[in-house]
Amino acid sequence: MTTTDIFYSDTWFDPFFERLDENKKTKWRSSFERGQMFWSYVFYSYEDLELWRPKELDSTRTTALSFCKVSAGGDAFQRSTPLVNPSLETAEEFIVIKAKKRPVILLCPPLREITATERIRYGEKINKHLTLVIPLYSIQDKITEQLKYPPDFIEGVRLLKWPQFFFIPSYSQCGIRDSIASLDSLMAIPKNHLEPLPIKVAGEALDCPLDYLLDQINFFLTEKGGEKFLALREQLIKQ
Repeated sequence: MTTTDIFYSDTWFDPFFERLDENKKTKWRSSFERGQMFWSYVFYSYEDLELWRPKELDSTRTTALSFCKVSAGGDAFQRSTPLVNPSLETAEEFIVIKAKKRPVILLCPPLREITATERIRYGEKINKHLTLVIPLYSIQDKITEQLKYPPDFIEGVRLLKWPQFFFIPSYSQCGIRDSIASLDSLMAIPKNHLEPLPIKVAGEALDCPLDYLLDQINFFLTEKGGEKFLALREQLIKQ
C-alpha cells in the first residue's frame, strides 16, 4: 500500500476483517480465537458509586423484602449484619449498574483449567472461565444515525491520536457499525456470556490490523514498545 492510499488507520488494512465460516475446518461457534468478535453485555462505567440496600426486612431481619437505591456512604462494604436471602456478607454489597449488549473483540481466550490443585472447601474459585474483551462503541445512534461523538474526535481516533482508542470499520453482514474500540474499558467476561460471530479482525496478512491493535494495546498498558502503532500513527499524522 502506497503513501497516497493512506487516509486513516482503518483504511490502511485490506481486508480489515476475516470471515471464519468460509473455512469449513474452522468451528467458529466454539473456536474462541484471539481477535474474533462476539456480542456480549458491557457495563456502563459510573464515577459515583450507588448501592442496592434493603428497604424492608422480615421479622428475622435476615431476609430482604425490597430494596432501594442509595449513594455509597461511610459504611459501604462494612455493613453491620449479613443477609441470608439473598445471600450477602457484611463485606459485600449489591451495586447499582447498567449494561448494554455490544460487540466485543476477544483479546484473551479462555485459559486452560488448573486441575493439579485441590480446591479448598468454601474457598475461592480458581477456574473462573473468564475471557478478556475489548468493547466497541458505535459512533452513530442506530435509529437516528446522529453522531455520538464530535467529528474532530472521531477523526483523531482514526489518526491514532490517542493510544486508548482504535477505530473499527463497519461490517453490516454481522451487524457491526463504525465503532471505537475502547482499550481503557477492557472487561473480563465469562466464556458462556459470549455470543460468537463468524468474523475476526484479520490476522493472516503480514501487516494485519490485529498485529497493530495488539501492539497498540502493549504501548497503552506499558508505555513501552509499540513500534508498529507509533510508526503507523506518524505516517497518518504526516500526510
